[in-house]
This record gives sequence, structure tokens and C-alpha cells, in this order.
Amino acid sequence: MKIINNDEYYSAINSEIFNNHRNYCNYNAIVMLLTGERNPLIIKTKIIDQCDDCRKYHLALGKKSYEKLHLLPYKRPNVIWGIYSKYGEEKLLMYNRNSIQTKKTVEAYGVSINELIRAFSSTAKTLARSEKYEAYLSLPSNLDSDANTINLDPIPTSNTDDNRCGPGYGPCKNGLCCNRYGWCTSDPTGCQGCRQGYGVCV
Repeated sequence: MKIINNDEYYSAINSEIFNNHRNYCNYNAIVMLLTGERNPLIIKTKIIDQCDDCRKYHLALGKKSYEKLHLLPYKRPNVIWGIYSKYGEEKLLMYNRNSIQTKKTVEAYGVSINELIRAFSSTAKTLARSEKYEAYLSLPSNLDSDANTINLDPIPTSNTDDNRCGPGYGPCKNGLCCNRYGWCTSDPTGCQGCRQGYGVCV
């Protein structure tokens, strides 16, 4: 995975995919880093160019996107990514079902690999249609349900442990709610399904 030096959520894809399948300029490349833990961050990037020296199904990310996903510690990060239109149409979906991080993430959620991929696909389609650029993986109770039913929870202002809550982190401070993904928030929408005992449920 390469880095494009810019300050926006941009990406570039392999020249063969860019040109042979269709000109995907201004489509969305939506990416999720798998770390083997629950609640991975998903970001939406705009495809702005082709990458001549990228391997066929690899992705070059803008600097802001790369740093947001915290990819720097990973020599060979494992991601799920896909290409989506602004209407949420999925054009391409890439993942490695045999990687250790994929298997650990599946175990953390207690779902199958196919269920994890369907959940990513549904969340990515919803994110592609929205004005937002970030979301956390959403596993609906019915994984066969349409993507239109999935809500995008508000993203915390920073990814530090100060904003985390729940088992292992403790309660939120300053009267904040602990949402179902283990983040402190003041947004009532994000408090739906809040964690009792770790913050104020509104």
C-alpha cells in the first residue's frame, strides 16, 4: 500500500483496473483496516488517479487516509476495500479471507467470514451514499437486511483511549454517553443502544 502526499481523503488504483474495467475517477474507494479487534474504522476516499506501480488489486492512499487508518505500524496492512459509486453501487470488492487479521476479526465478532464481508459491504454502500467520510463497521442483527436499514454512528473527535468506554476502559466523563461501540459521545443518535453503567443513557 502506497502513500499519496495530500491532505484530503484521496486514493489511486492500479492502472489496469482504472482503465480496462471503467474510468473510476471520482468513484469512492472505501477501506477498512483489519487488526483482529472489534469495531474497525472504515473510511471513504475519492479515487483521483491511477497508480502505475501498484499491484493489480492494491490501493494507494492519500496521506490523510493512511494516517487516519493508523497504518504506519503495519508493514503489510490487511484491509478490505471496494469501489463504490456515489449511489452506493458496489463495483469491486477485495479482501484476503486467509489472513491472520481477517480470522482474528471474525473470531472477535463471533461471525463467519462471509458475514463479516457482507457487513462491510452493507456499511460501505451506506457510507458511499452519505456525506460522511468515516464509519465503524456495523453488524446488523439480520445480516441479510438491506443496507438502507444500517445507521452510521457518529465518529468520535479523536481516536485516543480517552474517548473509549466500557469493559477495560471504564465510564465516560463529563456526563457523556457510552455508545454500543465503546466510544463516549454527546450525540443522542449515537447513544442508541448505549452501555448501561458506563455513561449517561439519553
